[in-house]
Amino acid sequence: MHNFEHTDLTGNVKSAAAAWLHGRGEQARFDYPQPDGAPIGSVVDIQWRRGGLRVHLDQAVTPQWDADTEPVLGVSVPVDRDTLIRRWYVHRVRLDSEGTARRVRIGTEAFARSTEWFGLEECEMTERGLSTPAVERIIRARRTPPPSQWPAGKTKKVPAPQARAGPAEPPGRRPQAGVSGVGEPGLW
Repeated sequence: MHNFEHTDLTGNVKSAAAAWLHGRGEQARFDYPQPDGAPIGSVVDIQWRRGGLRVHLDQAVTPQWDADTEPVLGVSVPVDRDTLIRRWYVHRVRLDSEGTARRVRIGTEAFARSTEWFGLEECEMTERGLSTPAVERIIRARRTPPPSQWPAGKTKKVPAPQARAGPAEPPGRRPQAGVSGVGEPGLW
């Protein structure tokens, strides 16, 4: 990513995050760390009184999933399927052009689902961290027991295991030698 793209992206992310947090009564603090010599603007740390986000705008810095700040990934930052399965979801960030303005959008990506995108006004900070309407649906689905396979009040009759295995002999009885007992009434 070229430096002017980092400047555009970091500037837009910073101003949007500051306005979003200010609207929620929070004062944001921003830092642009350069771990392992990463280009300035590759990572933006956003801190406030009750939380923090680390926005990865490119692939220069590998996300730390168990850190104090929640990772938010730019669209070019890869995430492996095991991480999606283990974490249930990850957040993404992108800029959409609207006329001459650029609007920050937050995406929620989950395993085997397409990324759903939301405006910052649709997002909240909860005790779990950054939350979107998609996160709320994912959490609710994980807490709700799966629906019953059969409608309530209607049970499917399943033959006993011995009946499914073929002709079975009643307990304690053996067929006569050379006689199958199948289709012969009165044998038992």
